[in-house]
Amino acid sequence: MEKIIWPTTSVWFDETLELFKNISAEDNPVSIAKKVKNGDIFGDMKETTAKRVWGTINARYFGQGGEKASALRYIFNSNISKQEKQNYALVFYIEYENLFRIFLEEYIFNNFTELCQKTFTQMDLDKFLEYITIEKKEQLPLKLQDGISDSSIKKVRNMLYKNIETLGWGTIENSKLTIRRPSLTPEWFTFLLYYFFDDKVITKNQIYDSGVMKRFLLNEYDIEYLLTGAKMKHYIEVSQLGDICNITKEKEGIVEYAKTYR
Repeated sequence: MEKIIWPTTSVWFDETLELFKNISAEDNPVSIAKKVKNGDIFGDMKETTAKRVWGTINARYFGQGGEKASALRYIFNSNISKQEKQNYALVFYIEYENLFRIFLEEYIFNNFTELCQKTFTQMDLDKFLEYITIEKKEQLPLKLQDGISDSSIKKVRNMLYKNIETLGWGTIENSKLTIRRPSLTPEWFTFLLYYFFDDKVITKNQIYDSGVMKRFLLNEYDIEYLLTGAKMKHYIEVSQLGDICNITKEKEGIVEYAKTYR
């Protein structure tokens, strides 16, 4: 059973970009930690702050595996826009910070895609957090299973809103979150195929059955549109064999794919 991580820190997006721009393909968490300690990275921060920021970035981005982190380094150091980089950061961020993922998958998705609800109030957040504390109580950290203080609930409520805004997927005004899904590219969607599916050849049904696209608020129409874009740019090949639609990735792996970014 997946344990829910109760968020306590900011997105640290600019700091994440800074770190990835100051490491090489040969670096790993051990060597990066030494660079942070020596002041080669985050040299303008106090040592304790730098270590704390690095610890958060390490968990979110390097905890997904060395290949995925290496691929992200190529992407973050490419010439794509800041919002596009935020879209890639979101993939890693909500994989680790799973309370945000559950919020997007199990609360916002249906309201956003089926009911066309784009604005979410404090009442929506309270309903979601009540759902978490009752229906998913056993997945919470042990110290929170017996009760969560009002101040902790308020902090997490604000963080859910603020961090979604920080990554460019919404705006906050008058204590309300308005979801504004940014423009998503075929390149980003192809990255998802490498990130979530290891095999070179996958089926369209695997994509739908996995449910992973819900966290990015993508319905069936959105998926078809992005698949078509990826096919037209020759990132993938699509072939139909009876009832089975096969999708073949052009590159051998996620790092080779990320190296194509300029």
